[in-house]
Order: sequence, then structure tokens, then C-alpha cells
Amino acid sequence: MKGFDATNDTEFYCMKNPNKVVFTSIFWDNEFQELYISDELGHVQVLNVYVDKPVVSKQLAKDEKIHKIEIMEEPDRAAEDPKHLLVHLDQSIKVYEVKRGKKSQDLAGHEGPIIAIICLDP
Repeated sequence: MKGFDATNDTEFYCMKNPNKVVFTSIFWDNEFQELYISDELGHVQVLNVYVDKPVVSKQLAKDEKIHKIEIMEEPDRAAEDPKHLLVHLDQSIKVYEVKRGKKSQDLAGHEGPIIAIICLDP
């Protein structure tokens, strides 16, 4: 994927396809200057075109092709209220909250060497 400046036709961004499959949808978030990209294996990447790597890369749909992604926000949304990412699949639509600057948890107090970190989804 390449980004071009429309005013002078110069390339300002280039990213190789990480999963080597067809991209199925893109959505530009003008407020945060981020590009959301989905592919046919169910992966979604959030890219800031001013940095070299994705901000977020997750597989949101397993064994299902994503047809379209978009950001939905309420017209009277306050700045601190989350936006919603809509992921359109074959038989359903998944909705995710898009939160910024939120830490899930800080871990401290371990005295010995850390061998591994395991994260479990609830």
C-alpha cells in the first residue's frame, strides 16, 4: 500500500502487505489522521501514516472475511467519549469501542527474573 500527496504526486508512505492477502476495506479517521485497513483473513490494522509501523494490528474475525470497516460516532459525542469501530462480516456486524490513552493495568512488585508473560482473555 502506498500513500501519495495529491498536491505534488509524491509518495509519502509505503507499507508491505503483512499477511500477503487481499485488503478488503479501508477507512480514514480524519480526526486522528489514522487509516484503518482490513483483509480477507479477518485482520484489522490501524496505521498512522507518519510512523513506520501499525499502531494496532489484530485479527478481529477468525475464519471470516471482513467486507467493510468504518468508524461510527454520535453527532453530539464529547471528546472523551469513545468512537465505535464497525466490522461488517458475512453474517454479522461486530462493534468495538475505540479508546485512546487508556492503560489496562500496571504490574509491579516482581522481585525475580520474568520468564514469560501470559495474557488470558476473559
